[in-house]
Amino acid sequence: RRVAIGKWFVVGWLYEVVLGVVLGAVLGRTFAWLMRISLRKGFIDRQSYVAQYLAMAFFTIGIASTIGSDDLLAAFAAGNAISWDGHFNTQTEDEIFVSVIDLVLNCACFVYIGAWLPFNTFNSPELGITPWRLVVLFIAILALRRIPSVLLLYKWIPEIRTWREALFSGHFGMYCMGVGAVFISTLALTELPEPHNPPESQQELLAATLQPIVSFVVLGSIIIRTNSRRFSSNRNERPFS
Repeated sequence: RRVAIGKWFVVGWLYEVVLGVVLGAVLGRTFAWLMRISLRKGFIDRQSYVAQYLAMAFFTIGIASTIGSDDLLAAFAAGNAISWDGHFNTQTEDEIFVSVIDLVLNCACFVYIGAWLPFNTFNSPELGITPWRLVVLFIAILALRRIPSVLLLYKWIPEIRTWREALFSGHFGMYCMGVGAVFISTLALTELPEPHNPPESQQELLAATLQPIVSFVVLGSIIIRTNSRRFSSNRNERPFS
């Protein structure tokens, strides 16, 4: 047991998670610094500046995959580090290319997620999965996943000035739970045994319940975030009386 816990901590946390985040953050900040200097001195034009973040994504994923760290976390950390001070967002907010790339990637991801959702497994009492349990779990995740941490750390985030902005940012966040959750759950299933009916062990029970639980959380997150953004946009567009 001690060996397993040590391997879980050293390999799972330090090497994959912590190293992936640190690697992505360092690469992201270095990239942002180089791009700012290059743009200021005229070494690259605005169009090239916009295209570089795609190259940075592939570069970060390639390095993280080569050394065996978590490439998804590394890419996420790099993206956060690049846009930390808002300079990159300011330079790219008016570019059509960015909007096109976002639209294409978002459409492809949501089509895949929609086809991946196992709606028929959301009510599986034999596995302990019932709709009301899924709803309670989703509400707990939605409330505790991001809002408390943002409220605690917003004073160190340059773009968040008040606790109200922190609450707003904590609710909306950057993205809804989607691609990352699908990727990690699918990766986990490759390491778990094929479940029997009924499952004969805890590992088989986990394999049988992982996709229904994750998919319901992903579906709920997409619905809540989409409607929240629409409601917020409608309020912002409403003229003052």
